[in-house]
Order: sequence, then structure tokens, then C-alpha cells
Amino acid sequence: MRIGIFAVSSVLAAVGFLGAAAAAPQVLMVVTPTDELPLTCENGLCSTEVAAICLQPDRGNPARGKNYSVRESDANIRGARSTRVEDTMTLVGTDAAGHEKILPATNTLRIKAERDHFAVTLSVDEAVMRQNGLTSLAVRVTGNVLLFPEADKNDPNPQTASDIEVAKTMQRGTAKRILSKRSDKVVGASVVQVAMNALPRDRATNEDERVSARDAALSKTVSKTALSHAKEAFYACRSVSDHAIIKRYDSRYSYRACLGIMHDDLIDGVNKEYWNALKAGS
Repeated sequence: MRIGIFAVSSVLAAVGFLGAAAAAPQVLMVVTPTDELPLTCENGLCSTEVAAICLQPDRGNPARGKNYSVRESDANIRGARSTRVEDTMTLVGTDAAGHEKILPATNTLRIKAERDHFAVTLSVDEAVMRQNGLTSLAVRVTGNVLLFPEADKNDPNPQTASDIEVAKTMQRGTAKRILSKRSDKVVGASVVQVAMNALPRDRATNEDERVSARDAALSKTVSKTALSHAKEAFYACRSVSDHAIIKRYDSRYSYRACLGIMHDDLIDGVNKEYWNALKAGS
């Protein structure tokens, strides 16, 4: 896979965000309509990444760490043909006996921008598992969930009610059509993300961990084209090793970061096609 201008810009973005825009950033949409994402716990925090796209190309990218939320009260999308009560994210825990427990996501699940508009990190304090007697915790995604940026005081260009209504209806509908047409790229990116989520965030990895993460990701049952996209991403990162930086680990230059660039490259192509569809009025 060719690593071009997009990859370079992604690396620069990862190195540091210089100056945040004052205006409210974009509304995002989770690209996977149905998924259950296991949370991996490290240093008191259980987290996972999920891919997203930007619904509002006229607004700036969110800075890394920008808070987002799901507006459950607005979850019924007008005109959507769905038997689901709502499109949202749910916390699902499992105890030692294998019993499932649904937890309230409000005020428990944190959603933060990770890499521009291509991914968000979902996280929960590890203490939640202990308090509820759980052995594992996951986020269940139902529908192409919309994520709204936390409002900032004195924002010169906030998200208006009209902006949000357009995002929930016309923009969301257009994005869903594009995602369905490019499902192979989206699924290929999700395979790469499986490997990323299996790797530690806060330390260097060894070869066994990287191989195990790749093997687990590639074992997913997906289309031949989607699998090809994922394999190209893994091939592009084949020579990236954390060994050279193991004494002073820097996640910006890790194998996991390389996979993030490849993941975002796949999502970027789909997102730009959506933007072109908006321009065409489709």
C-alpha cells in the first residue's frame, strides 16, 4: 500500500495538534451499524477504538481528546426504516457465571476524539467492573450512531439546532448510502482496528503480541476484498517494530500507530466519497 500525503499528515497530526479551532468541530458518525466492542483494561482504564466519519465537511476536525456524546433523547431518526427503538451505544458486562448485565452508559462511558475524525476512543473506569462484579465489559453499538461534540462556552460558531437536524436526517442518510456501497473498505478498516484494539496503548509490544493481534484480526469472516484491504495495511506496517524504542516508549511511533494510519487511510477514502456526494446533492 502506498503511503502518501495522507499518511504524512496523519503522522504530523499524531505528533501534536498545534492550536485548536475556536468553533465547534464536526458531528461524527460511527461507521459500523452493528458491533460489540470488547474493552481492554490498562492502568485503571478500559477502552476500545471505533471508526467514525465526519458528517460536516464545513467544520474543523476535533482536537485529540475532544469530548463527544450520544444524544439518546434524539435517537429516533425521522424517516429511518428500522425496527430498533433507538440507535445508541450500550455498556454490556459479563460476570464470572457468564450472566450478562446492561449498565447505563450515560455518565459512565466516555467518548473522545482519537485521530481527527477517523476514530474515537470509548472508555470506562476499570472500577466499574469491580463495583458490578464483572469479568469483562463491552460497548454494544446499535445503528450508525451520531456523536455530538461537547459545547464550549463562548463558542463563536456553535452547533445550532438546524445544524444538528441536518446531520440527523439528510447528512446521515447520505453517509449511510455511501458506507453501504463501500462496505469492503469499511470492513477492511474494522479488521485492522481489531488488531489495534488487541495491542497495548501504553507500552511497547513484542513480536509475539503483534503476530497474535494480526492473526486474531485476520481470522474474522469477511469478504475477500475486505480481507485484502486489511492484509495490505498489515504489510505496509511489516517493518515497524517497537523494539528500537522499548526503553523510551513513544506511542506516536509504534506499530499500533502505524496501523492507525493505515486504518484512517481506508476510512478517509470513504469519507471523501461522502463529501463528494453532498456536493452533488445526492
